[in-house]
Amino acid sequence: MFGIEGKVIVVTGPAPGIGRVVAEAMVKFGAKVIAADTNPEVSRVFGASHDPPRAHAVLGDVSKAEDAERIVGAAIDHFGGCDVLVNCAGLSVLAAAVDMLGSDWDRILAVNLTGTFLCSRAASRYMRDHNGGSIINFTSQVAEVALPARSAYIASKGGVRALTRHWPSNSPHMEFE
Repeated sequence: MFGIEGKVIVVTGPAPGIGRVVAEAMVKFGAKVIAADTNPEVSRVFGASHDPPRAHAVLGDVSKAEDAERIVGAAIDHFGGCDVLVNCAGLSVLAAAVDMLGSDWDRILAVNLTGTFLCSRAASRYMRDHNGGSIINFTSQVAEVALPARSAYIASKGGVRALTRHWPSNSPHMEFE
């Protein structure tokens, strides 16, 4: 049986959408959650709302190495470790590939793919030295399907799938999903 009570879980991208649902469920089932997002809404939603506090909000951009390290560091500093990382942070822009701005392409890959790498690297470094852990990466079925106006999102999620398949070969003491 899988239990998360007392586990320290970092969830990226929890201000809106799936990440918020994941983080709220983790708190509900007894985990200690670091909720990391660029959206200041994360502080309102995941401030000290439980007694004892089981959620802590961190403002940070997963596409920046120093923020990824700081996010995982917050789990260690605030709750004493990092058992699980859930990479939910992601964004998309609807535009045909030929019309997409280069800056939109860069930002989508930076958050969706590079952010997954940077946060996984930061968490893996801690987990490697502390009896392992789990990393859960959110991808999408569109990584396997061609949809109009989603080229950057599809490329980024395909990259996350490939990264997820590759990562365990470098980190044999951890689980990846």
